[in-house]
Amino acid sequence: MKEKPSFFQFDNQAFMNMNSIIGRFFIVLSLSMSSWLGFAQEVVMMNVHQGHSVAAFESGAVDSVTFTADAQDYDKRMGELMMQHPYPITTDSLRILILGNSFSYDSTCYLQAIVDSTDIDQGRLGIYNFFIPASNFQTWIDKYESEETISVYNTVGQLKMRGEGTLHQVLSQHWDVVMIVQGSDLSYEWSSFKDTTPELLDIITSCCKNPEVRIAYQMPWGHTPAITPKELVGNVSCAKRLAAEYGISNVVSVGIAIQNARNSSLLNDTYLLRDKWHITHGVGRYVAACTVFESLLQPVFHVSVYGNNALVKLSDEELAVEGTVRVTAENIRLCQQCALYATMYKYNVVGLE
Repeated sequence: MKEKPSFFQFDNQAFMNMNSIIGRFFIVLSLSMSSWLGFAQEVVMMNVHQGHSVAAFESGAVDSVTFTADAQDYDKRMGELMMQHPYPITTDSLRILILGNSFSYDSTCYLQAIVDSTDIDQGRLGIYNFFIPASNFQTWIDKYESEETISVYNTVGQLKMRGEGTLHQVLSQHWDVVMIVQGSDLSYEWSSFKDTTPELLDIITSCCKNPEVRIAYQMPWGHTPAITPKELVGNVSCAKRLAAEYGISNVVSVGIAIQNARNSSLLNDTYLLRDKWHITHGVGRYVAACTVFESLLQPVFHVSVYGNNALVKLSDEELAVEGTVRVTAENIRLCQQCALYATMYKYNVVGLE
């Protein structure tokens, strides 16, 4: 077993050794976006460079401030986030229920492989993803009221929970975290949240046996070809309002992690999408899974995804899908960095070189 520091562990001190792997990180914060992203000023852009800082983007010169980002910075930043949004870091086990759709499946289907490459006691971990295609908050409210039977779609870990029943029956267990996922076509319009969020949260908290249950929200990624300021900034704005107005304990910024990847050498001709909606097999799904791991598992098990060496094996069918990008020994750390920075800075896009 590896020795675990009191708050955060970089696997095999991988992040502490980043000087020998990718050099010192330097971050440039700017209120200006690079021109191809077309962000409004509400979203902060950060560029990360090896050994030097750049105070200009394609859109023109900008003011910037530079600082190093190493393990201590990460530890401090994560501590600040935990203070702002308490998370069950003292629990002896972690039980996560996901009320999701295809986006939550994309974000968790590689998660078991990542967990398998850690020393996490999987008897203490149970993630249950209940997946309804194209579902949104209202879908789950309707499922609760109809008392229809629902079934778990995919799981991670070995901790056993009830995987079938009415939504009331499924919720009526000791969950530590319930992660909710809005429909991606609604996630950038606050009007789609304001009428359904209170009712859905009331259902969850009234049914769950754990009075300290925490609510997480998975922020989706932008689509193509309509990767527009309205969509991207709307996703961020709605996630911020959910956290501020409804006490969401953890925003899982998968959308920001994917945007980080698009702003790096990982970008491909399909914008890391396989069908203009869903992220690619390989790199897309892997970056998403790393973000879920770092956001939800790391605070409890004190193991970072950075340094994890699980290489996802793709089938011939997956390799044949347009946009597929393999996870390799050459790009795996960059994928993990996209997730790390999305966890540190949940609403800021990072450019990694």
